[in-house]
Amino acid sequence: MTDIHILIDKFFDGNTSLEEEQQLYQYFSGSGVSHDLLPLQPMFLDLPFLREPHTTAPARPTISRRLFRGSVAAAATITALLMLATFAKYESRSQFEMEIYGKRYTDRQMVMQEVDRTMSAVPGGTPNMEDELHAAFGN
Repeated sequence: MTDIHILIDKFFDGNTSLEEEQQLYQYFSGSGVSHDLLPLQPMFLDLPFLREPHTTAPARPTISRRLFRGSVAAAATITALLMLATFAKYESRSQFEMEIYGKRYTDRQMVMQEVDRTMSAVPGGTPNMEDELHAAFGN
């Protein structure tokens, strides 16, 4: 067995130094590669490329990433404004509101009269239901 064969065995066992790997690279870079070792030549020629770490600069945000962030910010703003508008709409509504036969009433006295009329029409209502309704409507 020649020195190059011993070096190759040592390489595959994981016991070569950087200098020995450099010797293997130089051997396989030349034109005198033994016929039985030709299948290994491409692998050893690629060794220097494997050793160098590939460092790349961090990618700058692309226009599409900035556009995405802007779109998300705009959507969040619109959602917040819609929620505020909805809250303001419901906050400004009358507390005394009732729909009777398809017609909306907001007059407190009219709503309470209808509550009283409905309660008197319910046979055997639950105990204290009338008090609970009066408490809910503030009367």
